[in-house]
Amino acid sequence: MRFLLIFILILFGGCQAEKQRGDRSSFVYVKPKGYTGSEERVALVIGNSDYKYMQKLKNPTNDSRDMRKKLRLLGFDVRYLENGTKAEMMTEMRKFQTDFQDNPNVVTFFYYAGHGKEFNGKNYLVPIEANAKAPDEWEEYGVKLSFMLRKFHFAQTKLNIAVLDACRTGFRGDDGFTSPSQAEGTLVAYSTGIGNTASDNEREENGLYTKYLLKNLERENMELLDIFRKTTEQVSKSSAKEQVPWFNTSITSGKFYFLGDGKTQNSDEVAPKVITKEVVKFIEKPVEKIVTKEVVVVDDSRIRELERELAQTKKALKQVQRETPKNVNKETPKNVNKETPKNVNAELDSVWIDPETNLMWQNEPFTKADKKHYDDNTEGGRALKWENAKNYCSNLELAGYSDWKLPSRDELKTLLTKKKNGWLYIKKPMLKNTEILRGGKYNNFTAWTSTIMKTYSSTSWVVHFGNGNDSWNGQTNFSFAVCVRDL
Repeated sequence: MRFLLIFILILFGGCQAEKQRGDRSSFVYVKPKGYTGSEERVALVIGNSDYKYMQKLKNPTNDSRDMRKKLRLLGFDVRYLENGTKAEMMTEMRKFQTDFQDNPNVVTFFYYAGHGKEFNGKNYLVPIEANAKAPDEWEEYGVKLSFMLRKFHFAQTKLNIAVLDACRTGFRGDDGFTSPSQAEGTLVAYSTGIGNTASDNEREENGLYTKYLLKNLERENMELLDIFRKTTEQVSKSSAKEQVPWFNTSITSGKFYFLGDGKTQNSDEVAPKVITKEVVKFIEKPVEKIVTKEVVVVDDSRIRELERELAQTKKALKQVQRETPKNVNKETPKNVNKETPKNVNAELDSVWIDPETNLMWQNEPFTKADKKHYDDNTEGGRALKWENAKNYCSNLELAGYSDWKLPSRDELKTLLTKKKNGWLYIKKPMLKNTEILRGGKYNNFTAWTSTIMKTYSSTSWVVHFGNGNDSWNGQTNFSFAVCVRDL
């Protein structure tokens, strides 16, 4: 199969200045419909807002950071540059070329947020130190869009996507972009019509076009062209048609999905019902519970019988849990005898038992170092890659127990609450030890689960406690480890 490339260029308004260089994180690719190979996803994200001689823009910083985060969730290995000079931008583009050069199995995504200019039929990305006094000086001060496009052209890419979203001012109406020449298999999308400007959307954190594009990129099983049709429709409606995006394409065959493979279940096909049957055995005191779980595919004739068995088992479990273990003082539960691990008293506050699920959760306070690693996209503390998070939990010794594990998606989602506690959608007993994660570069708290994607085993679920959502994430990204054990 030919080299598959996605090239996305976005120019838009942003926020405060902050230089960041060489920020990368490895991710994995979610296979598009009909593709049987193994592809990588790589990206370069550039956001310029702190211009020295031109109007400073509000949204490029927010847009580029949010796009970087979104791409990582979609399985991209991301290079990132913020407030770049011309030399820095071109250097990052050359480095980016090495990520897909001579690699026939890679998807490439290029994103730019900032000022854009056009002169004499050529499009320029504007570095932060650009100081052109006349239109013909953009050759000297700007970075040609074709500088990036040529690298893809010579790689004989199968699919190219360019998205131009510019909030711009210029010389005598010569601002903005013209339509570049298109090679076969190319989609070029514009946030607004040629000669018009895009909304900087100053009341929100993202530009109008980027706001909707970010939402649509994460729509599972939405095909590439449908994403841009939907974004065009939403922006046009939201702006009362003052800003009407458009795109043209020379893509003649094939479909691409950022998330999923385009498969939807046929409503006429009824899958067999699946029940998780819990077998609980109670042995002598001190009370221990041995739970084995098996997935049993059954027909309707067995559903009611298994449901009755499960209800009886849960009822018995609750009854035993109300009993006090023989080796614990009833009047002072925390005063345990020698048979209980000696460090329980000191560590009781570091765990929490959820009465709704009968799961024991690690509830140790997060630290400033954990937050810094998370914000800097570096590994350390409890900010870990997926495999290391699994090892962290399996090696954890806490409250006298050593049988900790990384929770499944369903288990971790039980900590989510519909009621927002300050900023985190997490149950209140867990809130006090996670509030240190608030603010900073990422006002969020994502944690790993042990659940992996069936169709691509290098992708796992994470749960977002900052916004109450969950999503797929590449296992070489960094999220927090929150461990759990069965009672």
